Amino acid sequence: MRFVSLISIGLVLWANVASAEMSFKATVDRLSVAYEDKIHLQLEVKVSDPATKTTPIAPPEIIGLQIGGSGSSVERQGELIVRRYSYELVPGRSGSVTIPAFKVEFQSGGSVDTLTSEPITVEIAQPKPIRKPGSFMVFYFGAATMIIIAVAVLIRRRKTGMSSESIETDWRDEYRQRFAEVRKLAERQDFRSFSTEIMRLVVAIVERVYETKVSGQTSSDLLRWLGEKNVDKESLALCKDLFDFCEGVKFSSGKVDVLEGTQALSRAETIVELLLK
Repeated sequence: MRFVSLISIGLVLWANVASAEMSFKATVDRLSVAYEDKIHLQLEVKVSDPATKTTPIAPPEIIGLQIGGSGSSVERQGELIVRRYSYELVPGRSGSVTIPAFKVEFQSGGSVDTLTSEPITVEIAQPKPIRKPGSFMVFYFGAATMIIIAVAVLIRRRKTGMSSESIETDWRDEYRQRFAEVRKLAERQDFRSFSTEIMRLVVAIVERVYETKVSGQTSSDLLRWLGEKNVDKESLALCKDLFDFCEGVKFSSGKVDVLEGTQALSRAETIVELLLK
C-alpha cells in the first residue's frame, strides 16, 4: 500500500512538471531593410506558471548593428503569460548582418533553465548617395548665416562681459543640477528609472566633455572608447560596474536589490564628478 502511495505521489509530481510550459523565440519585423531604416527585434517568452521568473541575458555584441532603444510588455493569452522584450537596431554598415542567438533564463521552484533563440540574418542596402547642390548658392547662404550668428554671439558676450571661464562653469552646473534630479529617483528606490536616466546623463556629459557623438553605442563600445581616450583604470572600473548594474536592471523583471541600487548611486556620483572636474 505504501509502495502504491509513493507511485501516486511520483505521478502527481511528474504531471506538475509536464504541465509547466515555457517557450522562447526571437523575431524581426523585416529581413531586408534600407541603410537609413531601423530594425525592430522582439524576444517573446511564454510561460504557463505566473511564478516563473524570466530574465533575458544581456544581448551579445552585434557587429554591424547598434542597439538604439528597448522596451518590454506583459500580457495573458489564455493560460499563458507572454512577456515581450523589444529592441531597436540601427544599421552601422551595409551587406549581410547576423543577429546572434539570444538567451533567456527561466527560474521556477529553485531550478534554472535556459533557452536559446536562432540567429537571424538581415540584408542591409547601401546608403543613399548624398546629392550635391547644383550651384554654390546654398553654400554661400549657409556660410553667411554662420558668420552672422558668430558675430551676434561675440557682440552679446562683449555686452554682458561673459568670459569663457563663466561659460564653462554654467554648463557644468547645469549637468550637476540634472544629476541632482536623477539622484532623487534612486533615493526613492525607483532604480529602473534611475538606471535609464543616469546612462543618458553620463553619455550626455561624455559628449559635451569630448565634443563628440557616442549616443547609440552599447555600453561595451562606450567603455572601449573611454579606454582609448586614456581614462584611468579606476574610473573605467567604476563605469563598468555602473553600466553592468543598468544593463542588469533593464533586462530583469524582478525587484532591484536596494543595496545594489545604493552602491550604483555612489558610483554614479563619483563618475559625474570625475567627468565634470
